[in-house]
Amino acid sequence: MSSKLKIVWVLPGGMEHYVENLKKILEEVENDKPTSTEFAAWLKKEYGIKDITVKLSIRAVKNNLGFLEKNDNHMELTVTAKEFLRTPNNKLVLESLKKHVLGFDEIISALADGRRLTLDEVHKVLLEKCDVNWKSKNQTQLRLCWLIGLGYVNRENKKYYWTNGKNNGNRGSSAIDNYIEKAYKILKNNAKMNEADTSATLVEPLLKEVLGWDTENPDEINREHSIGSYENKDRVDIALILNDDPVVFIEVKSANTQLQNRFAKQAINYAHADGVSWCILTNGHELRVYNAFWKVKGIERKMLFRLSIDEYKEKISKLKLLSKESLTLGKLDKIGDIKHAKIIFSQWLTQEENNIIKKIVESNSNVNEECLRQAIRKIL
Repeated sequence: MSSKLKIVWVLPGGMEHYVENLKKILEEVENDKPTSTEFAAWLKKEYGIKDITVKLSIRAVKNNLGFLEKNDNHMELTVTAKEFLRTPNNKLVLESLKKHVLGFDEIISALADGRRLTLDEVHKVLLEKCDVNWKSKNQTQLRLCWLIGLGYVNRENKKYYWTNGKNNGNRGSSAIDNYIEKAYKILKNNAKMNEADTSATLVEPLLKEVLGWDTENPDEINREHSIGSYENKDRVDIALILNDDPVVFIEVKSANTQLQNRFAKQAINYAHADGVSWCILTNGHELRVYNAFWKVKGIERKMLFRLSIDEYKEKISKLKLLSKESLTLGKLDKIGDIKHAKIIFSQWLTQEENNIIKKIVESNSNVNEECLRQAIRKIL
């Protein structure tokens, strides 16, 4: 008897958005590592769905796909899920469904060689091949919805046929793929372009095509934004706006300019003066994200992360922290708060190392002092 699941569940948002929403769900888990309760609350808020639908959505990702697992009550991604986020490929989702759920191999086989079948005919195949006794066609329909959502099946004139993934278009990844391809060509042919061209051809397309900012809307993008508290009216190249307030400053350097801490300091000073927490320094090849209000020593410690264009796709979830959606939902702030707390803790631990070791040894003479120091180094 097959150990595969007979029941398949689906994701919120409709089959046209399965891949998009799957990536969003996995990114939430990767970034926040929520508890089961926190994850359920996020799903409910994000998609406006009822408790029962939340449970079924979690089952779809955890059981049907095998993309989630629990560790001390916190949700974490499996190896396959991490691979899907690094190199978005709908085939990984299809293979996971085939591995965990009964009926997908049978549908694929039934639609092979260009055959076109109605829902009734596909349902009949599953009843015969899978030894199931489904009175309704619901489970058959849900399997077909997954295959359509992944781009492997089409429906035409009430008949379903196999596309071999020719029209899945790597849904959810085409925007970043297209951007990177164009950016590489621009950088190759215009290695010495100035700041204005770097901004127009590399920075603004990234904001629009990948991160969801409307670069043609002055309510979202403010170029040459004046720093109000500066008497000489210094300007930052780009300000990202939400609810009439700047939330991120972007300082753009020319493509052949090497990013340096002094440039970052300028951007940080601008942001701090205008009460803006986040600022980005970029030359098109690379971007660095800083927090202007972290009370830490050194420019490097104010950096949340840095990404080169070669890493944009592999680390898309980190890049998407700069998206309009992420800023609206406060995701960047949340990740930043955690990073800031780690820095502060690390500094405290370094300063108090000797006192900590002394107190531990006094309370437990069996503990080796050198081993304690090694343990602290490992934590740091």
